[in-house]
Amino acid sequence: MMKSMWWLLAAGLFAGCNPTSPKFMEEVVVLDCDYRIACYDDAVLEFYNWTDRATCEAAATDDWNDRISGCLYDKKVAKACLRDLEAQNESGTCPAENPELPLSCQSVGKECVDPQGGSPSNDTGDVEDTGAAE
Repeated sequence: MMKSMWWLLAAGLFAGCNPTSPKFMEEVVVLDCDYRIACYDDAVLEFYNWTDRATCEAAATDDWNDRISGCLYDKKVAKACLRDLEAQNESGTCPAENPELPLSCQSVGKECVDPQGGSPSNDTGDVEDTGAAE
């Protein structure tokens, strides 16, 4: 009886880790770089050293790991993110300013925990302008 309780506890803990799918990471990095290379100005690509596919994919991998590290991976939202990124890339249009990821990609990781011991949040890292003068 006691062994089965430990087994259930261990299974629950591992399920709670909910790691990101390696397949998602591979696909999102490729689609993200397709978008960066197509939509960012040459000066921006040069500034960030995304001058070729390999450096872009290395940077995108780091960005995505940072974005969803310490978060629960939402498989359904991840699928929507990939679908939306692919549609955005296929449309062939880039915004005039500030290329952004689709909204679905901003919530692939949920209930994020600050690695410094903070509480869970759904913060996307964006700074909100409250309009208040400092």
